[in-house]
Amino acid sequence: MEFSDEHVIEVSKEAMHQLGIDDVALYINMLLAQIEDNTCIVFKPDTYTFKREFTQQRFCYITNNDYGLKNIAFCFSNKKNITLDGSGSLFLFVGRIMPVYIEKCKNIILRNFSIDYTPLFLTG
Repeated sequence: MEFSDEHVIEVSKEAMHQLGIDDVALYINMLLAQIEDNTCIVFKPDTYTFKREFTQQRFCYITNNDYGLKNIAFCFSNKKNITLDGSGSLFLFVGRIMPVYIEKCKNIILRNFSIDYTPLFLTG
């Protein structure tokens, strides 16, 4: 589903490098703070590494999880009609990071990406 009159923002390692930003979590937080409703964020296919020190932090009460301060890679709050399209990318999270947090939003679409962690913290 695509939204009419949506803005398209392309994310790539090259674009981040041109801005002097080396960490995708920092770039995404800057981007999400500025995006308007009716926006499609499209990643160039690649592996993107997210580090905890540049994630957004929120105190969360999550079912089947410990409550507390969480490091969040993609924090959507008070947004409408946002599409996050990974274009087949891998989002690699370093340490304990909550991939997505959605609060008070409508029509948020997440698609075409995989998630993995390093190091794996749930091994048995």
